[in-house]
Amino acid sequence: MELRIEINVEMTDKIGWLMKSRIKKNLKLSQDIGVHVILEKVEPSKKYFHKIKWLLNDIYGVKIPLSKFQKKSDSEWFDLNMGDWVRLIREKNKNIDITEVEDREGIDLADKLKIDNRQGYFIDKPHYEK
Repeated sequence: MELRIEINVEMTDKIGWLMKSRIKKNLKLSQDIGVHVILEKVEPSKKYFHKIKWLLNDIYGVKIPLSKFQKKSDSEWFDLNMGDWVRLIREKNKNIDITEVEDREGIDLADKLKIDNRQGYFIDKPHYEK
């Protein structure tokens, strides 16, 4: 059985040096006991990337939500697109999950980016395992 813990870092979160130290200690402990820690809800901005890059060596992987990477208009600009995130995460040899796959376009994008771990209503509705 694979045990996974998902963490989320918001842009509004204040993470000082003491908190970083505690988080790194807990991530190391999680690795030692075989718990996979996943960073979820990554965002398409450089500001977000710079906020979380110190985590990337110590986590198991990331979850990339499709909804955060879909432009609302042609004039909207993303600092980091999904391909950039995939490249950055693969450079660290981490796992990537793509979430919020709602249609065939999401599947095609996951295929193009070679992401096998997929979640969303298009694949299956949430259910409890017995």
